[in-house]
Amino acid sequence: MSELVVRDYGIALEELCQRYRALYGGPIYDVLERMGLPNQVLHHSIKPIRPDMVLAGAAVTVKAVMRPPVPNEVTYNPVDFVYPGAVIVYSSEEQVSAHFGELTGHACAAKGAVGVVVDGGLRDSTKQIQIDRWRPWAAFCRYTSPIELAARQRIVSVNQPVFMSGSLTAVVEVRPGDFIFGDLDGVIVIPFEKALEVLEQAEDIVKREGQARDELKKGTPFSEVGRRFGVG
Repeated sequence: MSELVVRDYGIALEELCQRYRALYGGPIYDVLERMGLPNQVLHHSIKPIRPDMVLAGAAVTVKAVMRPPVPNEVTYNPVDFVYPGAVIVYSSEEQVSAHFGELTGHACAAKGAVGVVVDGGLRDSTKQIQIDRWRPWAAFCRYTSPIELAARQRIVSVNQPVFMSGSLTAVVEVRPGDFIFGDLDGVIVIPFEKALEVLEQAEDIVKREGQARDELKKGTPFSEVGRRFGVG
């Protein structure tokens, strides 16, 4: 069964997304590690299709399996489940085809979704890049390909927990509504229950790192900067 899932983060999702987009991956990871959650980073091969893309939003999870069509089978389309601030998180067994194309991207963006993370391939990459000229959009994947997937796989669920390839562990579980952050360093999965707490602590680190950076530019010794601002 698949259904719409929207979590309560303690603040509006729009504000949560905006504030996360002002951050970068390192401080977010540092907070998670200190919380005892070090295994939240997706595989390092999953990267943005344009280096400056930043992704921040709530997971709408999609699971696809490798098999041909079955008569009278129930099928799912991620477009039906997205909402403003959503990120499509796409898990696929098949690793040859492109799993998410630009027309689907445009349809999701029109409903307010802010991006996609595919543990597999993207298609129509040049058009995917252009979506954010119209709406905020970021696309992350392992590879790009022109190969259509319809003959090779089927989406069997939306908004059920999925397992994506991990960096420190073989897989990372992503639940519907978990908060997704991605930049050029990689994609981080933040449990939805901790999304606000992680944000606030990461913002504090970013503020102190900014102060430290200013001092370093003045020539202040690195060791002194580290002691003063608790960074480094």
